[in-house]
Amino acid sequence: MPECIVCKTDYTPGKPCPRCGADNRPWEEWQREHRGLNGWITFLLPGWYLPVLLIALTFLVGITAAWELWRARGVSWPWASPSLGILTLACIIILVAVYESRYRIREQHLLSRIQQDPTGLLSARSQIMIVPLAVIVAILAWTAMILAWPAPTAPEMNCLNYLLTTILSHGLLNTAVLNAAIEVTTQGGPLSVAALGYGSLMPALVYSSSLWLALAHANRMNRRVPLPIFLHTAHLAKVVRAEAEQECSNLGPGLIWEGMERTDDGGIKLMARYRHDRKVLEDLAGKKTDLPLHTKCEVLADPWGRIRSIKPKNELQV
Repeated sequence: MPECIVCKTDYTPGKPCPRCGADNRPWEEWQREHRGLNGWITFLLPGWYLPVLLIALTFLVGITAAWELWRARGVSWPWASPSLGILTLACIIILVAVYESRYRIREQHLLSRIQQDPTGLLSARSQIMIVPLAVIVAILAWTAMILAWPAPTAPEMNCLNYLLTTILSHGLLNTAVLNAAIEVTTQGGPLSVAALGYGSLMPALVYSSSLWLALAHANRMNRRVPLPIFLHTAHLAKVVRAEAEQECSNLGPGLIWEGMERTDDGGIKLMARYRHDRKVLEDLAGKKTDLPLHTKCEVLADPWGRIRSIKPKNELQV
């Protein structure tokens, strides 16, 4: 059976959700409009197919650079072609994975609005910038390590001094400077700066651009499809109360609800009490009063209103 877009409960197509009462017809229509090739087109078109363009350039630019290094400097990288093929395949897998996870990304993005994440690092919007930035920082750190090692041609100097000396001797825009940079890059360690940078930056850019398209897709979807129940606290509490009363029907005549709060993960915690026992009080005049005793109860539910636990408290109240 299909799953309700609001509360993730199975429902009958064409009928309201039996749990939350949501009308899923806009969701059904959205799914019909975004199937197969049409789904890919509507996903990629707002970004002018940027991830596809980056994937196409991954192999072409890499193999062209490897060829030019071999032609100009005689630097042979026999592993360049298979490595670039694997890199291109990895970028394709990243795009497909983000596309297949677009609805989950939408849910997580909406959930980040109410989750307790002070830094905001877990949100998809933050990852769009953080992932490429982290890769760039790693590339710069590796570059700093390479420049601190002895220069291949002049071991008495480190690579940075070697490059600076070459620039001061020949000027910035000079073939000697270019050759020195290529020499340091290709022979300055077990991995070259270019290979590390290109091999890590391209997947990061594909992921970042794909994630940006997923958020754009989610925004368009939000304008047409009902929003998840965790964004509507009153509705979420109503659904949880109804299910809790049904599960606790054996405890007494009914739960008396006393409080509510949102949990850090976006769920909800409800406090209630139920009749547990009776107590007869007698005053000085001999008058007897029959009072019910109640036990506190804590109901914990996830962001979709699914009850995780119902915990009675050992506390009697009049």
